[in-house]
Amino acid sequence: MRTGTRVILIRHGETPASVERRFAGSSDVPLTEAGERMAALTARRMSKVSVDALYVSPMLRTRTTAAPIAEAVGIDPVHDDRLVECDFGDWEGLTSPEVRERDPDGFSAWIGDENVPPPGGESWASVLDRTGRWFDEVTEAHDGGTIVAVAHGGVVLSLVRRLVHAPYVALLAFEIDPCSITLLGARSQLWRVRLLNDTTHLADPLWEGPPPAPMPP
Repeated sequence: MRTGTRVILIRHGETPASVERRFAGSSDVPLTEAGERMAALTARRMSKVSVDALYVSPMLRTRTTAAPIAEAVGIDPVHDDRLVECDFGDWEGLTSPEVRERDPDGFSAWIGDENVPPPGGESWASVLDRTGRWFDEVTEAHDGGTIVAVAHGGVVLSLVRRLVHAPYVALLAFEIDPCSITLLGARSQLWRVRLLNDTTHLADPLWEGPPPAPMPP
């Protein structure tokens, strides 16, 4: 691992499922119009970055997000199945409250143990394993370079959690917003989280509504 190696993790833009807070891991949902605008703004920010490799989850929402980014950085995307979101199985398309109502025992077991998958789905332990294998492989292949991955919220959280050796509960403690940027950098034989869930290219996250009027001179 060489000092200067960077991994830039970008979550896909807004989708109907992300707006409604529905499980959509393996569902191939499209971006909303707002999501497409987010992707364009993210591409504009990335246009100033020298990128050595661009990896993309093969889902529709990530491919659509990655398209303007690939054009901006001048790199052809490489689709990698290890970057897909967690498969939520029978819970796909439902909200957390709906799952709690329909399957309270299953939901409690899933929340409490990373090795427990949703019915017909994938466990978070499995996501941690496959994303970790991707990370180790690409950082070795591009040692000293800048790697960009356009993926999903669960993928970003799993990679950050692995990097800092955080417990499973960390998945619930952090938010990864649509088209947010998370930056991991290597220095002195250690990986460091340099940015987490940065959305300043979209709007100032300190303001939940319109920005305030400018101060009078």
